[in-house]
Amino acid sequence: MIDSSNQLTRLLIVDDEEVDYIVIEGLLRKIPNWDFEIEWTDYYQVAVNSIIAGHFDVCLIDYHLGEKNGLDLIKEVVSKGANCSLIIVTGKDSREIESEAMTAGAADYLVKSRIDSDRLEQAIRNSLFRKRAEEQLQRAHDDLERRVEDRTQLLRITNEELKRENLENRAVQAELQESNFRFRELAKNIQQIFWMRDPLIDQMIYVSPAYEVIFKRDSASLLAGSQQFLDAVHPDDLEYVKATRAQQPMVQVDRTFRIIQPDGTVRLLHDRSFPILDDNRAVHRIAGITEDITERQEREEQLRQAQKMEAVGLLTSGIAHDFNNMLTELTMNLNLSRRDMQDEPNALAWISEAEDTVQRCAGLTQNLVAFSRKQNLEPKSTDVACLVSNLSQLLMRTLGEMVTIETDVSDSLWPVLIDPHQLENAILNLAINARDAMENNGQLIVRCRNEHIKSPKKNKFDDIQPGDYVVMSIEDTGTGIPKDQIDKVFEPFYTTKGFGKGSGLGLSMVHGFIHQSGGSLNIESEVGVGTVVTLYLPKMANVETGEKIPPGTTESQLPEGSGEVVLVVEDRAALRRLAMRTLEELGYRVIDGGSGPDTIAIVEGLEVPVNLLLSDIVLPGGQNGLEIAKTLKARDPSLRVLLMSGYADIEFLDDARKTSGYPILQKPFEMTDFARKVNEALLS
Repeated sequence: MIDSSNQLTRLLIVDDEEVDYIVIEGLLRKIPNWDFEIEWTDYYQVAVNSIIAGHFDVCLIDYHLGEKNGLDLIKEVVSKGANCSLIIVTGKDSREIESEAMTAGAADYLVKSRIDSDRLEQAIRNSLFRKRAEEQLQRAHDDLERRVEDRTQLLRITNEELKRENLENRAVQAELQESNFRFRELAKNIQQIFWMRDPLIDQMIYVSPAYEVIFKRDSASLLAGSQQFLDAVHPDDLEYVKATRAQQPMVQVDRTFRIIQPDGTVRLLHDRSFPILDDNRAVHRIAGITEDITERQEREEQLRQAQKMEAVGLLTSGIAHDFNNMLTELTMNLNLSRRDMQDEPNALAWISEAEDTVQRCAGLTQNLVAFSRKQNLEPKSTDVACLVSNLSQLLMRTLGEMVTIETDVSDSLWPVLIDPHQLENAILNLAINARDAMENNGQLIVRCRNEHIKSPKKNKFDDIQPGDYVVMSIEDTGTGIPKDQIDKVFEPFYTTKGFGKGSGLGLSMVHGFIHQSGGSLNIESEVGVGTVVTLYLPKMANVETGEKIPPGTTESQLPEGSGEVVLVVEDRAALRRLAMRTLEELGYRVIDGGSGPDTIAIVEGLEVPVNLLLSDIVLPGGQNGLEIAKTLKARDPSLRVLLMSGYADIEFLDDARKTSGYPILQKPFEMTDFARKVNEALLS
């Protein structure tokens, strides 16, 4: 393998987009212990001239280059004898173009959306290694031809010279043996498999030591017959491999297929081969390189999954914002209706039912953002053993008599810093899923233990970093989850239950909550046996007792105003009117500040000073609540500010608090919270 320590590599980036050049240069600069002398050009002919002149060791070439493309460039410089490693780095993911590029002389084909520093480093290392190996082999070949020619000439001279020629021949043989030894040592340390096959007799004549590492089979058996290779191929890929094998004597073949190792492990391989012609232009040998890409494929799949979850997270955050605004209008209307109908018991009962429904809707909104790890948490030092013990009775009532519940909690569990209410919800969610899988008849076991993890631990869903964890597992004896469904169970809105029996948000909420709390999780399942969900909760570094939150103010204790002037700014007219009516009933003097664009003009026309600005953060017209507050505070430093927001994204709210320093009332809210927050803002 190429050693990059203290070495300077001259590298040319050929790309018609400067932004892509900057991104690739950034990735190159992240490669440790490797100095690059990097140049960039977006001109086709400049690139051709520079490569032909031998100014660079490696060239990264985009596919789109104006009127011509990267394939044209590769073909031109190769035809002119360029001595440079050529790598396609492009946004176009096309197997056909990749195959054509490799045939033309490219060392690798990278898709921009799937590369990182590690992948780029590996591609450059491999290309430089191949280049050097080819140069060494060519030099050895040229040297051998020259010596054979010398040997032919020596046969024509005198018998006396024949003696010297025999001595020289022995020296050549010794050197050839040394060259073969160096090649074997080189091949021994390469992770890819280098192989060569004789197509006339369908016989493998060379395979590098990496074959035994990847295939877990003896290379001597492979050299004795080709059947061992076919026996290792996954049955579902066998026909494809046979078809491409038949093409190898005619064209360069680029293929991806699976093998099964003797212990049953499945690996994904990428294989590239090309025919070698003799002096008569007939196929003499087939040479190839095979690489194990299982881990790379898994990383790419994890990246795609993360991008998909991020996209759904952005969508649900937007939905939650609009939904919270509507829930706030409903809540305040119901609160005002309750105040007006104190003498109507039947109406109050219906209002209570509606308020409960609104609360359940608010909980659903919270679940929508939970899986994206952006919910508002209140972590406290939590005794997991005590929490599980207190939850046992609720689990028994929830799951029913047909489910046997067992707890196995180790003594002296470490405390964890977590939101105990959300942890209870997570356990309850998992328990209900287990009950449904057991069809109300089975056993549920909750286990808790301390565990010290010394080295990174990788499972199907998470990478667990070294450290101390309280490990909780929820085991059931249910029907289990099929292998083709288990990868999707943490996706929002995905459910294995029947129609109308689940929202698909339970497991995604648990996944998001555990990750936001700094933990990890795993799920293992076997059809007909059951499922085990394991939560890894980080041990709390410094044990402190969480503060208790005082009970909220009851409606009869609503703090009232004394004629203070409150300016209300909200783009939803119905919500603005509700807030104004509520403030007037509480004894405040209220001014309609509109929806944002005209607020400053409205304030300038007032004859009385404003005591409190009550404004939504996100407003139309190019000016938000933070900017309005900044403008008005500059004119009157004594002005108090209270902001409102329908966003459930905790990162958004935290940024707003840090940026402004103002309190934020998160929607939806009850009248009691509204009155208390207004009173606190005026007294601050």
